[in-house]
Amino acid sequence: LGMLIDDNDDDSKTLSMPRIVESLVSRCFATTSFHTAISPMSPTFAEDCLTDELPILSAPEISEQRTLLGLIVQLVPIRPDLSFAQSFLASRIPNKATSRDIAAVRRVVRYLAFTNLVPPALGLTFHRSPAIGDPRTTKVPLELHSDYSHNTHPDSKGHSGVGASIGVRSGLCYSKGGKLSVVTDSTAAGEILCGVKVVKYFEWISSMLDAFRIPRAAAQLHLDNEAMCAVCTKLTGATKRLRHVLLHINYILQRTKANDVVCVKTPSANM
Repeated sequence: LGMLIDDNDDDSKTLSMPRIVESLVSRCFATTSFHTAISPMSPTFAEDCLTDELPILSAPEISEQRTLLGLIVQLVPIRPDLSFAQSFLASRIPNKATSRDIAAVRRVVRYLAFTNLVPPALGLTFHRSPAIGDPRTTKVPLELHSDYSHNTHPDSKGHSGVGASIGVRSGLCYSKGGKLSVVTDSTAAGEILCGVKVVKYFEWISSMLDAFRIPRAAAQLHLDNEAMCAVCTKLTGATKRLRHVLLHINYILQRTKANDVVCVKTPSANM
């Protein structure tokens, strides 16, 4: 995504996308000598559009205008100051864009040049909460929950209901429930397939924390099935009955052996 993460002196982190800004500037202006803008949109642009009788742009120009606007859309999540200009320009009928529209997009780019190409670049800054403690020693705990109910899903005969969730400290950041796509012949096999789903999503969240250079503790995978806890922690002879899901067992085993995930037996009432 071209995301740049800057570590600030106060332990905060700033997200910016300088490559996208540089791409926009190079596409709009052949030289570096152009006038910058101190606001993303002219205060009279919306009013001017009401009486717009300018000729419609050619097909290549409309295509270029869409490309520029698409790059601006990518910046909006970390540059909320662009949201109004981007949403207003996107609401214009694309096939009827005029020179006023392309000029408005270029103004957004000139504003980006004014705010991003002159250090420090603007972006989305995350400040660490004082309650968390020293960022160099405090590790983020992840709580994973996975549960399975055999042959209970109402949509299809033989399928089972599953539920999974991931929490960071006391906050829920992911949850999903639905139908298990595979028909299983045992509760343990269903629990394993459900556990794989939540561990796969955990890997994405842990990778994001690593990218932010935030230390994390081993995630606790809460399970109410004691057989799954034993199988996914250490292979035993019991897996002979689970050969059809052995590949999934090995996937969780890799995470437990690397101490990324710890299986914890939890009563169903506490799930």
